[in-house]
Amino acid sequence: THYLIGIRIGHAVRAMVSSSDTISEISYKCGYNNVSNFNRHFLKLKGMSPSQFRATFAANRALVMAE
Repeated sequence: THYLIGIRIGHAVRAMVSSSDTISEISYKCGYNNVSNFNRHFLKLKGMSPSQFRATFAANRALVMAE
């Protein structure tokens, strides 16, 4: 399951960087049926919430690499 979560979050990161879809839409497209579960997994893997990630990326215009 950790592998699959990593793949899904990686897809979400790419979608957040390259599209203007909402975080909810991205979470559903990446296979999550529950946005709060997506937020919890994202926070655990990236150290920040999806909205913080998107704001940081927009402010810095730098790609935060997946761990």
